Amino acid sequence: MAGLSVEGIRDKIQWEPYRALWQRLQWRWQEALKVERESGQWVTWGSLGWHSATPMVVEAGLVWRLSGNPDALRHVADCIGRLSGILQSPEAWKKQFPFDGPPVLSFGEVALAADLCRKGLGGESLRQLKETMLRHVIGCTCFPDSLTGYAAGSNTPFCRNVNAGIAALVWGEACGFDGWESVVDQAVAVVRQFLRHGCDEQGYGYEGTGYSHSTFHFLYLFAQLLAQNDRQNLFELEPVLRRIPYASLQLMFPDRSFMVNSNDLGLIYPFSMPWLLLAARHYQDPVLRGFWMEFQGPEHSWRPYGDPYPVYNQRFNAGLPPVDMTLALVLTLLHWEADLPVVPLDKAGLATAVYSPGTETANFRSSWKPEAVYVNVLGSGRDHTCHGHAHADCGHFSLFAGGEYLAIDTGRYNSNEDQHSVVLVDGGNHLEVPEGSWGQNLRSGRLSRFQRHAFVDYILADSAHMKNCMWADRHLLFVRTGDDQAYLVTLDNVNVDNGKHAFWWQLQAHPDCALRITGERSAVVEGKNACLDVFFAIPAPEDFPSDPHRLDIRTDIKEWVWPYGRRQDTALFEKNGLLISSWRRPRLIAEETGLNGVIAAVLAPRRKSQPAFRVRQIAESRIIRIEIRGETFTDTLLCAPDHGYIDLPEYKGFTELAWVRRDPRGRTLGFWTANGAGLKLIPCDRAGGSISW
Repeated sequence: MAGLSVEGIRDKIQWEPYRALWQRLQWRWQEALKVERESGQWVTWGSLGWHSATPMVVEAGLVWRLSGNPDALRHVADCIGRLSGILQSPEAWKKQFPFDGPPVLSFGEVALAADLCRKGLGGESLRQLKETMLRHVIGCTCFPDSLTGYAAGSNTPFCRNVNAGIAALVWGEACGFDGWESVVDQAVAVVRQFLRHGCDEQGYGYEGTGYSHSTFHFLYLFAQLLAQNDRQNLFELEPVLRRIPYASLQLMFPDRSFMVNSNDLGLIYPFSMPWLLLAARHYQDPVLRGFWMEFQGPEHSWRPYGDPYPVYNQRFNAGLPPVDMTLALVLTLLHWEADLPVVPLDKAGLATAVYSPGTETANFRSSWKPEAVYVNVLGSGRDHTCHGHAHADCGHFSLFAGGEYLAIDTGRYNSNEDQHSVVLVDGGNHLEVPEGSWGQNLRSGRLSRFQRHAFVDYILADSAHMKNCMWADRHLLFVRTGDDQAYLVTLDNVNVDNGKHAFWWQLQAHPDCALRITGERSAVVEGKNACLDVFFAIPAPEDFPSDPHRLDIRTDIKEWVWPYGRRQDTALFEKNGLLISSWRRPRLIAEETGLNGVIAAVLAPRRKSQPAFRVRQIAESRIIRIEIRGETFTDTLLCAPDHGYIDLPEYKGFTELAWVRRDPRGRTLGFWTANGAGLKLIPCDRAGGSISW
């Protein structure tokens, strides 16, 4: 509570909208306590390799501090006793909860809750707390692993060290821990190392959306405690702390429902991000307040104030324990000021296309309106000291449109190439995840050549290292068509060894979607209200007369493969579903056989009530030419893989990729080339053979 007025907060909670928040906070800690008493079982929750056995203890501490409720004080004392017993007798903990380590998340929670109740705790509870902090908690660190070892970007040691740092900051001096300030200082160094190795320079997490954002909660909480106690101000020292919320914002679906998932994470995440308020407070940033309001504000139908438990369990059969996993209600009560200015996201002037080197992440969207088209592209960036939760996903794309997640990142347990929307060579994974490994594919990829244009955003994914190929390029074009509509183009160019292979173009669809093949070169992903039309083009038979390319389109049902050396009970997935993983989903496959894997795909999302674009491939020599026609435009895409020379009656230039837009009267509205070279446009009225959709 340093720097905050207790009396001011007591006065604030007498009035709306804070009174409703205060009532919810009191109800939620009592709910958790009720479940424990009725079941006779500890309510626990896990995150980042560690667990908490002290549910809602910080909430109870704040309730006592503000209201003097004796039951809340008793709950804090009970949690102190529980933590002490667990740490003195690990067998008791493992008997009920057979996890790998001590309940590290309880270390920081109990330290903060006891600090809130410092004046009310009885002598025995206070003695027990100090002894536990002294003997078991503050020294429970692994600083060398996080500072000079190979775990600087990993969530588990980070969480352990930071929770010890919180305990040292709050109780180190009072319990007589020799060198407690050194523990705090080293925990600060761990945070600073994590900001260099767990995140790239733009604030994207190497361990994916789920594990990184769970870590961010403890990162910002510790930074806040340090700053308000006049120690180091990491908000000023570390610029990445300001960038992380904007990276998170770029990963958010247009309808603000969830983030795009990556690596080991379910499709329904995150629960809440109260640390946005901490960042907004320190940077006086109304855009971040707008982000918080739209994602978890007081009127949110799913997670008001960041409290997801009641609605999530009802809507998603989530089975969540009745706990606030991120102190969302506590931090909101302390740091949310309803009268501060807020900027809505669609009025904030945010970039609609961004690329972040390091993690190799790109995001494209047609606008910041809730009905926008959104595409996320992954490049399998790797850090030298962050090796966990790394998937074989270089070139993978996720697509959200019409309010629906249509082409998905499959998430947790789905590590291999065949679980992502990438090209498979001969239908298999180059490197299977080894038995006993936690979803790690240590081969890396790269994104490059990021470009922005009035109509086209572009990036190139290089997955040759991941696939062990001579080259494995995926060109991705995000093409805007007006009225908040856009389509995606992928052009794959894979050469394994100059020999013949089968190349499987894949699209992993949302489990709620249906797949339907609509022609020799086309298919559709059907959601509830939106759909995604897909059209394929390959080199002409004349380009490879001795062995023409062939294309076969089919669908199947793809399931995760448990590669970690132990069986997994699928009942857990059936109960919790997309909170954990998309463990079963429809998959679209376009299998091309030939001397190289050159295949173009146009993916055009639309509402079901909207007409589909008309797409056709026009036969040309050694060039793939595609026309996409809408009501107000006709786009021409020219693909000249490898040789990069376009010599047609209408178009001439030196580039691998060119795109031209014309209006219904044939007037040129704009053009783009991948290398920035000029393109000569020659008026010409010529009919050509075509494969129509």
